[in-house]
Amino acid sequence: MNPKIKYSLITLLIIIVITLSFGIIRMYLLVKKTKVLIKNAVPYERSLPESDMKILVLGDSTAYGTGSLKNSETTAGRLGELFPQADVKTIVENGLKLEGLLEKVSSIDPNEKYSIILIQIGANDIIRLTNMKDIEARIDTLVDKLSKQTKKLIFMHSGNVGDSEFFPSYVQPILTSRSNKVREIYIKTAEKHNAFYVDVIGSDIPKIIEVDPSKYYANDLLHLSGEGYGLWFDEIRKGL
Repeated sequence: MNPKIKYSLITLLIIIVITLSFGIIRMYLLVKKTKVLIKNAVPYERSLPESDMKILVLGDSTAYGTGSLKNSETTAGRLGELFPQADVKTIVENGLKLEGLLEKVSSIDPNEKYSIILIQIGANDIIRLTNMKDIEARIDTLVDKLSKQTKKLIFMHSGNVGDSEFFPSYVQPILTSRSNKVREIYIKTAEKHNAFYVDVIGSDIPKIIEVDPSKYYANDLLHLSGEGYGLWFDEIRKGL
């Protein structure tokens, strides 16, 4: 082999190893921050059993409110503030996927009626490479089941997960592609079941966050801050 070519290949290999190593170390440090956020997060609930208005919020860490400093800043908390007379119940879990949420809703009384149901689920299916056909089948089943228990069903997954600086640049295009495919699935599901899909990707939110990411993302660069959840809630209110 030509010495110059050999030297170039060795140099390239070293650069790749250093880049991958840096990315792994960086993600390890960010994951540590995520664990702290999860530990400190407290989901919002308000028990008013005699109220005629009942709200149910279901989903993953975005519904849990991980990243916000106060649970009043979460989407559930903001719903509670908007409707102070409402009983607000949450079924939320960090890291939850569609499959897991389907298992959880199986325990819900099918005769229980809610004024509003908000579902925030799908980001973990995007990140953890759930098959698109499974995503489509599961969100369809979930929306079909819960739409029978309310006249106002609102659902979402997340924004474009590929926009998050939590992930290395070489992973972001994959997550962007998957986010867009899931968006298409959710739009189709909303049309089928006459539900309201919160289209974060198609809104002005990505442009707003791009101006000042540190304001709208928590310090792990993956979860939203309270201000970030506020942007989401502005879009959720359109479905109300």
